[in-house]
Amino acid sequence: MASKAKPYAIFWAAFFLTLSNFEFTAAAPPDSVIPKAPSSPSVVPKLPAAVAVSNYNALGDSFGAGVAAGSPYNGGGGGCNRYDGAYSVKLNNRIRARTFNFIACTGATTGDVLKNQVPSIDQAADFISVTMGGNNIGFGNIVNGCVYRFNGPFAPNCDDALTSAERAINDDNVLLNPVSDAIRGMLARAPNAMVSLTGYAMFWNATTTQCDTVSWNYWNVPGATKMTRAVRQKMNDLLVSTNGKLNTAVQNLNRDFPGRVSFIDYDAAFEGHRFCEEGVIEPQKSGEDRSNTYFFQLNTPVGSLAGGDEAFVPSSSPANTYYDALESYKSSNPGAE
Repeated sequence: MASKAKPYAIFWAAFFLTLSNFEFTAAAPPDSVIPKAPSSPSVVPKLPAAVAVSNYNALGDSFGAGVAAGSPYNGGGGGCNRYDGAYSVKLNNRIRARTFNFIACTGATTGDVLKNQVPSIDQAADFISVTMGGNNIGFGNIVNGCVYRFNGPFAPNCDDALTSAERAINDDNVLLNPVSDAIRGMLARAPNAMVSLTGYAMFWNATTTQCDTVSWNYWNVPGATKMTRAVRQKMNDLLVSTNGKLNTAVQNLNRDFPGRVSFIDYDAAFEGHRFCEEGVIEPQKSGEDRSNTYFFQLNTPVGSLAGGDEAFVPSSSPANTYYDALESYKSSNPGAE
């Protein structure tokens, strides 16, 4: 995720870490393991009549931008680091919308989405996907404080970072309300659109023991933090709580916009493919193939991405999960175009 020349960004979904604005991203699973995915990523199933989308807009943070998944999409979108392995790109390969507007941007908070991305939504959009909220709670601080500690002795204390994120999740003014406001902005901008909000996947197998004595710290110094079961479980719990708040926001919005907002939880597709799986020696060594792990980490080979901005980001996408949710929506809303 980072080279040794400077401090670096980290994404959750996944893992973009910058010293001033940490963000997390996750690498999505290969299409072959996503529920109902085609046997080959090159196979694009025919679109059922129930799922007709003509104008698809994709918003969000680094999880939505798909940083480091595949190759830069149309030049990468400047500093937004958009990649053609993002779930939205793969989803559009199935939907085949006449208009595809890819505006997700790595590092975006919900406020950034509302201010910088919503105004760029095509007002004729009939489907919007978005991943957001992880950067609101400061999850990157946890990755810095508990995992890599890029700042050495100046990195956040791990326990403090975990506690701060928990407080942020439970403060509706930090997560729940801003997510709701951003989605309301999307619905106002595109009055005929369905909005699909995705959650985040848990990074860790928190039950194995081999990582209990292992440090992932960037600097090899005495007293390095270890990825104990307790720390891994706490990080996973925070993601579950985040997803719960995102789902609550969606349920609340559907009272005002019945059937127009959905929550997509794709975490089950990552089962068996997280960090610290049984028998896996962590952390990944430079040049080591780790195709069975669905998240990038510091030494994940990613080819064209030279700066190390891809750590803790999904490598492919939960596109089929989105597709199935959209199909369900169209089937239950016969009047939807």
